[in-house]
Amino acid sequence: MEPKILSLQTTFKQETAAFKDSQQEISKNHSARQTFLQQQHENELVLQELELLDEDANIFKLVGPVLIKQDPLEATSNVKKRLEFIKGEVDRLDAQLRRLDDKQSKRQHTVQRLGHGLLPVLKTLQLLPLPFLDQTPHALVPAIV
Repeated sequence: MEPKILSLQTTFKQETAAFKDSQQEISKNHSARQTFLQQQHENELVLQELELLDEDANIFKLVGPVLIKQDPLEATSNVKKRLEFIKGEVDRLDAQLRRLDDKQSKRQHTVQRLGHGLLPVLKTLQLLPLPFLDQTPHALVPAIV
């Protein structure tokens, strides 16, 4: 086979692998974001409960196997700080997701372009199985998850 065709095939395989890797990165991002959103919801519920308590109410914090009495102002402050941190992480993950989506879109276009260039050459050389010849170059591109 021609070196040009081999080079094109190698590039196509590399770009397809990179496209799949970016899909995995996006999946990890979604998973991490979901975890932080769940923690955010739980902490918002804790904050609402703390705001409903009287100022002289006893608040205990579980540290290992022991309950330790905690000042209500300190407990509220800790929950608010935790919420700020979680919101920052969600914002960071959202920005990262936008970058990953852009990167994946570029990779998809590259794979499609390479597929458009590779398919006619392979058809000409009859290197593709017959059922594959009827497929469009889009069939060469992995589906976006």
